[in-house]
Amino acid sequence: MPEYYDAYSTMVSGKYKPVKRKVFNKFNDTVNRILREMMIEEGFEWDLPYNLGTMAVYKYKRKIERAEDGTFNLPINQRKTAARRREDPNAPPVYFTNPHTGGWRCRITWIKNKKSIRGISEYAFATCKPFRYSLYKALTDPDRRVIDNYFIFESVHNTGDIN
Repeated sequence: MPEYYDAYSTMVSGKYKPVKRKVFNKFNDTVNRILREMMIEEGFEWDLPYNLGTMAVYKYKRKIERAEDGTFNLPINQRKTAARRREDPNAPPVYFTNPHTGGWRCRITWIKNKKSIRGISEYAFATCKPFRYSLYKALTDPDRRVIDNYFIFESVHNTGDIN
């Protein structure tokens, strides 16, 4: 959070007209909310300043593989599996297959431009809960078809640099 404090302290240092902290916070929240809505609703790809890379919502299809024991590399739906196993203890697990998106998985991603800044690959991007929840609501709402707005990123599970 030091960047946020530096931005605010620069504003009130005398170079610019002083702004109350509450007004600055409200402005910052509004800008972040608008960016979030643009990225989710319109598939906006945001080029970060100083050649730091790009942030956007990318979609990809997980490569489904079957293990030797007969399980798949998909997340298990614990609630449906438990209900099925109450009736039949030997029932196979129920997997999440993302039928509401046609099998696509989405992720808010920071694609780093590794040529710009030394050591940038060590940094990570973690989305806040409201961003993830907004994306989930948009994807599961049958009236909104936002999945078509997102960019396809084929190698998201083959590279380690996607955060």
